[in-house]
Amino acid sequence: MCNFWVHNISNLIPPTGKDNVFETAAELGKQGFYCTVISIEDYAKMRIYSIKRNFSINEFVNLMLHFAQEINAKDETIQWIKDCAIEFAL
Repeated sequence: MCNFWVHNISNLIPPTGKDNVFETAAELGKQGFYCTVISIEDYAKMRIYSIKRNFSINEFVNLMLHFAQEINAKDETIQWIKDCAIEFAL
């Protein structure tokens, strides 16, 4: 059996079934895909902790904005990142 990493399963979920993401992940698991459903906050923490190099806070904010755009984050999320940057005088 071959396992594949599915980064974004939203294109595999029928438009009427987005509330059934756990059922879809389970079904994909039965097909040999490795799926996990975690909150974006937990995923972000995991990714941040895995970074092996030092970087400035400004660089971090720029990376967050870049990846927010890549994953089509909601406008509220992007604004939250910008508000945090302003609050910390970046």
